[in-house]
Amino acid sequence: MKKILLTGGAGYIGTNIISRYIFDNQFEVCDYGCSVFLAHQLEQDYVNKFDAIIHLAALSGIFACEENPKRAIQENILTANNIFKLASMKGIPVVFTSSQAVKDPKSSVYAFMKWSCEKLAGLYNDQGGKNYIARLSNVYGGDYYLEKKQTCIKQFIIKYRNSEPLEIHGTGKQQRDFIHVWDVCEAIMKLLETQPEEKDPIDIGTGKSISIMDLMMMFPRKENYHYKFVDNRNAGANSSIADVSVAKERIGFEATRKLEDYIKAMI
Repeated sequence: MKKILLTGGAGYIGTNIISRYIFDNQFEVCDYGCSVFLAHQLEQDYVNKFDAIIHLAALSGIFACEENPKRAIQENILTANNIFKLASMKGIPVVFTSSQAVKDPKSSVYAFMKWSCEKLAGLYNDQGGKNYIARLSNVYGGDYYLEKKQTCIKQFIIKYRNSEPLEIHGTGKQQRDFIHVWDVCEAIMKLLETQPEEKDPIDIGTGKSISIMDLMMMFPRKENYHYKFVDNRNAGANSSIADVSVAKERIGFEATRKLEDYIKAMI
């Protein structure tokens, strides 16, 4: 790959792709700061300059989409549709980051948005497109994680450092699959490198199930340490675990980093 358009390069995953690859000169990223607004307005002549696209730009997160459904439609569905359409007309491969949440699209507005984008990608693939869907598990770690993300691991780390109670939304029994962002970056690049003939969505995760309560117990007890249940707002699907067999078979990807090691290093 000589020229890759990376939308959402100023976001969390985008900044980690840039820091891990562009400075190693493994490939060139053009317009890596491309925002959602700009991605929605991309035109054919501009897209034709690139050999591939990594489409990350979106309104991310369950709560952000529920609070701004109109904006979510614009920035998630319509923007993705524009990317898929322009790329498919010239056979330019696209990696689109979806979510494990699509397995239960009724669980949240966010899940429905990602599900809708996957369906659009499939429609363009039926017409000769090369849209690859990476269904990400819960991502953590890497550069700017504590600055850019609002996730349970980040919140637990901050509160633990401050000797504040860890706050658990929902029942705490929700099962999650946590994957390090550098593993995610490697999976995205493997998708571009291999471009498998089959274009069904591929789960990107560890395949390991960890409940929020189990996650909380990874933070060793200390003086003034305890947890509390807070408002039972929508915490997403009850279970969200990746089937890692397809990623291993099609693109030769396996996650290698361990959540326990990251938490130990951060606290």
